[in-house]
Amino acid sequence: MPFNPSPKMKTITLLLAIFALVQTDSSGQNRFDKQINIIATTSVAGKEYQIQIQTSSDSIQVLTRILDSTSTKVEDDLEYKEVRKQLLSKKSIDLQDQKTSKLIKRLKQISDSYKIFTEEMISIPNEHELQFLKQIEDIFATPTDSLTKEKQPMIIFDGTFTQFKLTDSQGSREFNLRFSSGPNYPEIKNLLKTTKHIIKLRSKNEKISKYQF
Repeated sequence: MPFNPSPKMKTITLLLAIFALVQTDSSGQNRFDKQINIIATTSVAGKEYQIQIQTSSDSIQVLTRILDSTSTKVEDDLEYKEVRKQLLSKKSIDLQDQKTSKLIKRLKQISDSYKIFTEEMISIPNEHELQFLKQIEDIFATPTDSLTKEKQPMIIFDGTFTQFKLTDSQGSREFNLRFSSGPNYPEIKNLLKTTKHIIKLRSKNEKISKYQF
């Protein structure tokens, strides 16, 4: 018997598809050796934060962006309403379909234009955070299959959906993970733990330093 998802379930599926498909374009003008872009969204609470880590020959730069709000005006945007209507009219969200993919990207672009963030850049001399620098190097030296391998398969109904994009002189690679308690993805979890600790320790922005990542 075919499964007919409810409108609420289709909306949730659409949101997850948006997060899975679209990476924020964070290309900048600064020179860097390695760059890690992270976008994390908590499905139930609706929280979102973005972290960009860049390494160079003398420093590590960490850009933190915390979503304050999304203007309700997005719901009145005529193009947003039309694109969302087209997506929700589909029986299923197929990320491999080029037309669907294009619609999802456009919906994300419109929605992002209405988002308001608090942001801060932290610059750290390499010699002050050698352990952090080593963790970053280890992440780039580890194949994606190993980073994303589940040591213990889990069914997750909630948790944090996180997108990663790693860029260096060899090119870029992207992957998405759903986090919850458990032994999965230890290298990534350790990197995130260190990153968040550094942000809280060095941030001069009270909202960012007290943010519950």
